[in-house]
Amino acid sequence: MNNPNISFSIWDRAILTAMIRRLPKKQRRAVYLRFWFDMTIQQIARKMRLSWSESHQLIEEGVSRLKDLCLRHPTFSKSNE
Repeated sequence: MNNPNISFSIWDRAILTAMIRRLPKKQRRAVYLRFWFDMTIQQIARKMRLSWSESHQLIEEGVSRLKDLCLRHPTFSKSNE
């Protein structure tokens, strides 16, 4: 993840990576391209041979599903108490 405003420990990154692996293959790929490789939705659409809206939808659904998975994981949920 290339966002300088977000800092993950090595353990947080490992857990997050494990959570991402639980996403369906297309969602997982779109999320990796967007957040690990900092690609735009248009670039992802081209790379995955999808329309812009399909790429956007994959990312939105992937992030939503990932958020749900993380909120149920003890490491991430304890910060919400």
